[in-house]
Amino acid sequence: MSAVPHPRQRRLAALLAVVVLAAGTALLLVELSLLLGPGFPGNDFTVLWSAGRFAAQQPAAQVYDAAALQAFRHGLGGTLSSSPFLYPPPDLLLLVPLAQLPLPAAVALWNGATLGLALLSAALALRPQRWLWLALPMAPAALITLAAGQTGFLEAALALGGAQLLWRRPAWGGALLGLLAFKPQLALLPLLLLPFAPRPGAAVAGAGAILLGLLLASLAAFGV
Repeated sequence: MSAVPHPRQRRLAALLAVVVLAAGTALLLVELSLLLGPGFPGNDFTVLWSAGRFAAQQPAAQVYDAAALQAFRHGLGGTLSSSPFLYPPPDLLLLVPLAQLPLPAAVALWNGATLGLALLSAALALRPQRWLWLALPMAPAALITLAAGQTGFLEAALALGGAQLLWRRPAWGGALLGLLAFKPQLALLPLLLLPFAPRPGAAVAGAGAILLGLLLASLAAFGV
């Protein structure tokens, strides 16, 4: 039989909970004020959007020239990130069409689509307690991802979806996990997960096929 907490312990726990909640809320508000402030230079999505615009109007290989990209951004006007474009060339297959939209419409479409995919993957992963997916958009990290237009929702959707399919449809699971290579620092994750699939050969083939297809498409479309 578990011991009943002393009233003083309950009050202390409640006080700690309030302090932690208040500190977390304050930190979140500071983060959001920085991300949404007019002078904030790190809006992640503007890196993607400006690179897509650049590749549509200039030789795509020059998008990796930080000086050329920054000069192009100055011509676009507005407050855009000064960060270089460090994503692999196949990402431009998505970014060039997306960048044809004005920035507000593009970021709204990006956030809505990637959040929707993440929620769908979370709902399927949490069966039968699917209602737990409602916690995802309320998490501080989710609000920051939305404010900055980051890639976190897409990463979550691909990782969750790929991990679920890996045991039922290894080739499709491998393909989804392979798409995580859209962000170079995540490229190692498939290599860690694919060997544990029931049919690792099919999973590796799926990842390899999608990556090879994207590389060939990028070469055909942009020459890189």
